[in-house]
Amino acid sequence: MLLKSRCVLCDGPGMAEPALDLCAGCYRELPRLLNGCEICARPLAGNGLICGSCQKNPPPFARVIAPYRYAWPIDKMIQQFKFGGNLAMGRVLGCLLARHLDSVRALAAQPASGSFVVVPVPLHRRRLWQRGFNQATELARALTLYLPVVVRSDLCARVRDTPAQVGKHADERQKNVRHAFALRAKAIPGQVVILDDVMTTGSTCAELARILKKQGCGQVLVWCLARA
Repeated sequence: MLLKSRCVLCDGPGMAEPALDLCAGCYRELPRLLNGCEICARPLAGNGLICGSCQKNPPPFARVIAPYRYAWPIDKMIQQFKFGGNLAMGRVLGCLLARHLDSVRALAAQPASGSFVVVPVPLHRRRLWQRGFNQATELARALTLYLPVVVRSDLCARVRDTPAQVGKHADERQKNVRHAFALRAKAIPGQVVILDDVMTTGSTCAELARILKKQGCGQVLVWCLARA
């Protein structure tokens, strides 16, 4: 409240309304995802389309909402947050995601409870120990400052320490995360939102959505910050 906001990219004065640690110029340069698949948000040439992959093999989640393409400077911001331990950057990214969700009226179909149940994609305990935090959980924590969400990190656990997905093809990613998650709660909400930082092929979110629906979840949505 006392310190003026500063841009995390250029160190210039941040935006005052709403309070955001990005200047107006850097904010305009963010790589917005303008046209994406209506289901998986894969960048496409036109709007209102469904990609061939989702037509051929519909994923277990109903829809992905992602405000940005995984390109500069969002990619660098996520890397600084995820691998550099820059939690202040995580709060900025969480605010950007919250603003987008509000602007696209993603919150219009609120559950009867009034709050969305958000499940951050879990890390294996070994990876969590190495990194010190779960980036998806930190994004979820930032969302609670702006949106009617309830974070349920207890619903699911990562029971298999899978190798990193970076550099793997789509089929390799699917095999890599198979049986990687397990539910830890007996009662599963009727609607769940999976939250992650970046979606590349969607294999991780699809595997998590599959086990949620298998245990009785009626609808699974995905919110992520950036789409590759």
